[in-house]
Amino acid sequence: MSMICFRQYVKEDFNAVVKLITLLLDSKNFELNKKFFTWKYIENPFSNTVLAFVATENDKIISFRGYVASEYKLNDDIYPIALLSDTITLPEYRGQGVFRRLTDFSLKFLCDLNYFKAILNLTPSWTPTRGYLEMGWTSLTQQVSFYSIDLKSLFLFNSEFKDDKSIKLSGYKIVVSKKQLKKELLGFYDDTKKYKQLESNKTSEYLDFKYSNPNLDYIYIYL
Repeated sequence: MSMICFRQYVKEDFNAVVKLITLLLDSKNFELNKKFFTWKYIENPFSNTVLAFVATENDKIISFRGYVASEYKLNDDIYPIALLSDTITLPEYRGQGVFRRLTDFSLKFLCDLNYFKAILNLTPSWTPTRGYLEMGWTSLTQQVSFYSIDLKSLFLFNSEFKDDKSIKLSGYKIVVSKKQLKKELLGFYDDTKKYKQLESNKTSEYLDFKYSNPNLDYIYIYL
């Protein structure tokens, strides 16, 4: 009978892991997903190690668990944080406790590093959140949304647009653009911090990393 083993990701796992997480991602473009994995886990500026873990059976990778390193502010103090991220198990291995055991292994690994001050789950989806609560996690707060704008109704929106689009609404000028204006974005984050006790540390380095996902086409809304 074969044994399932758990370990940290190593660079030799790259192609097999990208192939596995392609089952999870919207993009099925292998080359693009290689860039995505590199951006998210290997080139993350907030960690000097790849926060990724795998389960294997007979040297075959059957499950993946990733974390994204970041910095968070609490009462103006800045702490290194690990955020739960992508996880996928091959269909034929689901329902056997592989996900839970891999998550437990990775959590112990991160705790043993004695570097990250907290490990957070920020997914808006209830399905994984319920699983973590069943594993003994504690809910800190409810999700808060600040703004909701229907771009399609405002602009007859086309994601292929190249030039800025603007409209006046209730005395405000709303601009939709593909240009990232760091000063405006950092100003927005500064305006909303009064609503938060715990928040990501919004810096220029944070914006450079967060908004460079090769699998996404970014659009910015300025008011």
